[in-house]
Amino acid sequence: MNLLVIGTCSVTPELACEVADAFIQATYLPGEQASGIPPRRLARVVEHIRNNLDTPLAVGTLSRLAEMSQSHFSKLFKLSTGLAPHQFVLQERINRSKELLRQEDAKIVDVALEVGFENQAHFTTVFGNLVGMTPRQFQRSQDCEPAVMYSSAARSSAELVGAHL
Repeated sequence: MNLLVIGTCSVTPELACEVADAFIQATYLPGEQASGIPPRRLARVVEHIRNNLDTPLAVGTLSRLAEMSQSHFSKLFKLSTGLAPHQFVLQERINRSKELLRQEDAKIVDVALEVGFENQAHFTTVFGNLVGMTPRQFQRSQDCEPAVMYSSAARSSAELVGAHL
């Protein structure tokens, strides 16, 4: 980080504006902002999320996998996927829960714990917010989609990585 220290007596408003403009131009990297997380790093993070849905997935852990600071990772992750990291994790947990709920004799409490929710109540709330029905209603519905479902904002890792190649 470059720091510029100027005595307050010698700073005119015009000079302050010039320094601010120079700083903004030097720190803004349009190519990096437009491209998001590099494809291999993004694939590594998405794979880690999908393989560890039953464990806590902190943004700090995910950002270390991508070899970025948390704030930088969060911004670029949202640019790459359309969702903040936490929202992406929730969406992936709900997608996995849909697969599990389709299995015969699946117990909602077991599904909730298997996809990383601490209790059935929280799982039911999040599921209802994202799917529009309770897990029980989903289980009973006759028209469950047969494949993993993705919201328009959360794309598959193949699509995510392919978009950046």
